[in-house]
Amino acid sequence: MDRARWLRSKNQIEEARDIVSSLSGESAAIARLEYGNPERAVPEALRLAAEYPSSPVAYDVALETLANAGAWDRFTELAEVCRKNGLQTRRSWFWDSIVLVLGDNTTSAASIIRKYAGALNLGMLELAGNRAQQAAEAFMLAVGLAQNQHEKAVAYVKAGDALQVSKLPEKAIAAYEAAVGADPASREARSRLMRLRMYN
Repeated sequence: MDRARWLRSKNQIEEARDIVSSLSGESAAIARLEYGNPERAVPEALRLAAEYPSSPVAYDVALETLANAGAWDRFTELAEVCRKNGLQTRRSWFWDSIVLVLGDNTTSAASIIRKYAGALNLGMLELAGNRAQQAAEAFMLAVGLAQNQHEKAVAYVKAGDALQVSKLPEKAIAAYEAAVGADPASREARSRLMRLRMYN
């Protein structure tokens, strides 16, 4: 696992993926999800939760994956299973907040989230509540709070996603370009930028 993590830190994702694919156990299963193909993220997240139904760590990673993918129906179902099973993940408060937003209880959700979360998590919450413009603003705030170039690129990508939802393609392109500038190795930023440029 240490070798795989090191390879991932060097952006050698394929090599890291090859290593974790041959390992067993919960840590390896989580790494396979994190290093895997984004297009398979939703079913793989559900698989992780099914394989480790009593693990708060597995559920936390699975919920994060579903939230990032915007698979809100699946997210809500899994969050409910987590609640019924009494599993307390390290971000239970945040997942509960998203469930409240999805149920249109935005006042309660905002009061919870602002006690704990930074701008990136607030942006995810706003996006879950179909407030894309506010989400973009929160993600741009996260850019300024980033501790490194990778974190900055992640925030720019999420801002670009929110701007696309807001039907502001030129601003979205600028956000993705900024993400590539912050982290030239970001395949997520490059693929989104290329796709958006093709249609605009």
